[in-house]
This record gives sequence, structure tokens and C-alpha cells, in this order.
Amino acid sequence: MSTQTLAKIRSDAHFANVGADYDTQAFSGAGLRWVSNRELDAVRRGLRGVAPGARVLDAGAGNGRVTRVLDSDLGFNVTALDAVPEMLATVRRRCPSAETVLARLGEPLPFDTASFDAVVSLRVLKWVPDWDRALLELARVLRPGGSVVVEIANRNSLARMGYRHAAVTAVTRRSVRDVGERAGISWTAEMSGTHLPFACWRVAQSAPTLAAVRSLERGADRALGAAGARSIILAGSKCAEPEPRSHMPARAVSVSASRWRRAGAHMFTRAMNDNIDDIARAARSHPHPANVLDLGCWDAANMVRYAPDGAARFGIELSSTAATTARNRGVTTVSSDLNTGLPFRDASFDVVCSNQVIEHLHDTDRFIAEIYRVLRPRGVLVCSTENLASWHNIASLMCGWQAFSLTNVSRTGSGLGNPLANMRGMEPLDAGWEHLRIFSYRGLRELVAAHGFSDVHVAGAGYYPLASAFGHIDPRHAAFITVRATKP
Repeated sequence: MSTQTLAKIRSDAHFANVGADYDTQAFSGAGLRWVSNRELDAVRRGLRGVAPGARVLDAGAGNGRVTRVLDSDLGFNVTALDAVPEMLATVRRRCPSAETVLARLGEPLPFDTASFDAVVSLRVLKWVPDWDRALLELARVLRPGGSVVVEIANRNSLARMGYRHAAVTAVTRRSVRDVGERAGISWTAEMSGTHLPFACWRVAQSAPTLAAVRSLERGADRALGAAGARSIILAGSKCAEPEPRSHMPARAVSVSASRWRRAGAHMFTRAMNDNIDDIARAARSHPHPANVLDLGCWDAANMVRYAPDGAARFGIELSSTAATTARNRGVTTVSSDLNTGLPFRDASFDVVCSNQVIEHLHDTDRFIAEIYRVLRPRGVLVCSTENLASWHNIASLMCGWQAFSLTNVSRTGSGLGNPLANMRGMEPLDAGWEHLRIFSYRGLRELVAAHGFSDVHVAGAGYYPLASAFGHIDPRHAAFITVRATKP
């Protein structure tokens, strides 16, 4: 008997024995309910663009926790799938309108291709030894343009040692992204779960205990970022055709340089995800934002993380195609060049965000001054960019090479002056892709303060070649820096 078959048997036996007591074990008490509600909120955000009445698959429905939200709260036509008959019996009692199907993830699903408008799978893939096959099958039954929300157990988290069940499969978010992209999934959002072990949330049975555990969770989040989360929820949509992978043209380069570039691309992705977490935390530090503006919002995939429910969402995007996608996501989007000022009245917004934009602009003073103008008193500025003083930039300069953050300075191609640049030799993305200037930790901080902002704080993410979490400890040399400041 193979290890994977044994794992399946153990997993089925475990949940069959637990049965109706699963809710008591997994969701009872203030702490576990708080974790559950956080996960369900992530599902709601991931399915925001799915219309009521859509056909949605709850893959690994368990006792129907997610099924109830999809059916009763969101008004979807839900199919609940699980491999344990005892679990499905509970689903039928709780959600009589939902269709139930007995099937196992990791094996061929009994549905036609492109059968569902959305697919959701929470707390399930970690129990599936063939998780990659399961994800490919979920992508197969999802129609083009459909939404997907999946949760994984993060292999890079220290808290994963809290899993005592032998069948648990922890994976990296990079491997999940790669498998999904191979099946045509375009990942648009990534939400970190909790960092503390399950036992910590189980003991939080009262409000005071929960407050203490949440305080520890916030500290772990600041120290480790998304890379250290115990679980990670990824959301995306299926493309009409699988997106082609970027590739570098054939050229005379050493094998070692090619390997360095691949490793650098993976580190960049991890650091960028942690950086978006920093931006979201800073944006949501405003207590009651009514209007939130994202400058250079692209397709507004991250706006749901920057602006809470109920806030009006606005964006500026130069690319007309991306701006159209942003509008389809419910963001009021203006196609405009940020070098020419902001087309809004004074004191219009409570929060203004900008991610990887300031380095492309020729008049950064005007950019910061315009943000100050459109912010209301006590409004929050959040501006993120690459860090000139990061260790990998310093090392490249010491070699006499172009800094990594300044290799896209020519319309003839990327990677100019640095043989290890991970985009070296690729065609320029668009007319405004060049980096005109890069700030250091102190430079960005002083620029913002010089324009009248107060309460200036800087967070860091990414720390090549070490783990991204080190950027939170030493932001002065992190790969990305995010400044948060307040208008007096």
C-alpha cells in the first residue's frame, strides 16, 4: 500500500469518526470563530465579482460551513463535494437546497469541463496528497472567466509543526501558483491566514483571552509577514487561454547566471507579496475611511485589500485595458498620466495608496504634493517603491554593475548592465516602464516629511538572498520600502 493511499484512508477515517463533532473541534470558542470568520471574509472578497445565482462548487465541503455562506448569504447555486458520507449528510440537513456529491479531490471529478462559475476550497488541500492533481481538476471544471479561492497549509511556516495528523500536506505558495498558472489560473489576490498554531486559538475561549492572542498574532504578522503565515488563501480567475510564461531569448549567458535569475524571480515574488501585505496594513490603519484612492491601480486586484467594505474605491491607471478591468471590479477608475497631477478636488480622500509608481515619474515633488492636496485632514498616505539601499542593489554596485532596481532604464530592453537581472533581455512592457529614480529608506522618508506629512513610518519587505521576513527587521536594507504618513 502506497504512502498516499494510506494517507487517504487515515484522512477519511479521521473525518468519519469526527462527523458532527467537527464544528465543536474546529470552530468552537471565541478564537476559532474569529479565525473562521476571517477565512469566510476572504471567500466573500474573492467572489465579489460573481453574480447571485451562479453555479459554485464547494470542494471539500465538510459540515457545510462554507456551503451555508455561499448558499444563504451570497445566493449562489451551490454544489457541495466531499469524500466522507457522514459530512455530506450534515450538509444536506443544514443546506437542503445545495446539491451534494460524493467524490474525492485528487481524482477525476464527476463534472463536465467548464461546469462552474466559481470554485472554493478551504481547509481541504492540506488533506489531499495529490494536491496538484486536485488543483488541476478544479481548474478544469471552472469556466473561462470564473473565480477560484483556495487555501493551503504553508510549508514555510514554523507553526505548521502544530499539525499532528500524518495526512497533512503542506506546500509552498509558489508551487501552488505555478500549478494554477499551468492550468490557466491568473492569481489576483493573496491573503495570509493566521501565524500562531491552532492550539493558541483553541485556548482563546473568552474575549480577554482572544484579545491577548490577537495581540500576539499582530506581532507575528509584523515580524514574519505573509511568508510565515500558517495558511494562505489565494484568489484568482481562469483565463480564456492559459497565459504564456515569460521567457528570455536565447543568448550567451552562463548556466550559473541563469540559475541566479530563476532564484531571484522566486525571491522577488515572495517579497512583492509581503510588500502588498505591508501596504494593506498601512491603508487599513485609518479608522473610518470613506474614500480610498489607488494611484497606478492597474486592474484593481489589490483594492479589496486596501479598502474595507463600505468605502468608495477610486483608481487612476494609465493603461486603458487595465482601467477597464478595474471598472469591471467596481472601482471608479480614471485613465490619466500621474505626471500631470490628480484630477480630483482638494480634501477628497481619506487614504491614498501608491505601489511601484513613484520610481516611474519625472516630477516626484509634484506627485507627493498632489497627494497631500487631495487628502483630507488626518488622511493617510501609503507609498511603496523599491529600495536603492537594499543589500542586493549595494552588492551589484560594488561589482560595478547597474543596480537591480535601475536595470529597466532603456526602451531597447530590460536588464541593462546587470547579468543577473531576472528580466534581462526581455522586451519593454510599455512606454512608461523605465525607472527614472529610486529612493532609499531615508530619502523616501524625508521627501514625504518635506511636503508637510507627519507621523512618518517606513516598513520593509524582502531581503535578498535571505528570507523575506528579514525585511521587517531591517527595513533600511529591505528590497521594498513602504512609507505611511498622515496629513496634519
